[in-house]
Amino acid sequence: MRRAPATGCALCGATWGDYRATVDGVEWSFCCDACARFYDLAVQRTKRETGWASVDRLFLDHVQGNEADGWAQGEGEEVTIHVSGSSDGSELHEYRVLSRSERAPGPRGTR
Repeated sequence: MRRAPATGCALCGATWGDYRATVDGVEWSFCCDACARFYDLAVQRTKRETGWASVDRLFLDHVQGNEADGWAQGEGEEVTIHVSGSSDGSELHEYRVLSRSERAPGPRGTR
């Protein structure tokens, strides 16, 4: 089971910064406001693309500039995603679900 880092930014894992924001009623820690805004956009888009009522966890594993690959978990499933957006986190330019599978029981990323 993949897990997000226990510390650092909820989106990218960076350990600098101390920005907190609420997304879908859950307070998260981020490195900056850009990651917080982008996380919210990606969660909303994931819900729309998957039909999930909520997203348990979303994380970007491989970030290169304004593009990234990552994963999201919700409702007993996991999707692998590719996203790109603006550097200030205000726009989501591209969102693709690369794969979708059932999620094995076990721990989820930390909140």
